[in-house]
Amino acid sequence: MAEENRRKACSLYEEAFGGGDFSVVDEVVGEAFFDHRQGHRSPQGLKRVIVEMRHTFPDLRVSVEEQGTEGDTVTTRCVLHGTDRGGLLWYPPTGRRATFAAKYTDRFSDGILVEHWGESDTGSLLEQLGLPPREG
Repeated sequence: MAEENRRKACSLYEEAFGGGDFSVVDEVVGEAFFDHRQGHRSPQGLKRVIVEMRHTFPDLRVSVEEQGTEGDTVTTRCVLHGTDRGGLLWYPPTGRRATFAAKYTDRFSDGILVEHWGESDTGSLLEQLGLPPREG
């Protein structure tokens, strides 16, 4: 089951986030899903996050670099590449390309994704886009 969960997490990042394939979300994410970082619930909430990210970076590509499993939890380290066409945070679009790292932790229950935690290297991203760092 751990290997199957790992494969599903990989598909979620490379195919759904990186390729815009929402059928992966429908296959992998359960109705009880909760995103601890964004506060979204349900597969539809995750789809909105993907739409927003792909609006900002329409040419987004995601490469899974490393994964680990422990019980029903999968940790995934990714590298994301894209061109800022939609504006990041409160900034207007820069038209610049960026490459940044992210780390995600996903908990599965009976092969269905039910919880998600994530963090990305926002500082490096802002720097590459020529934007000032976030305050606070």
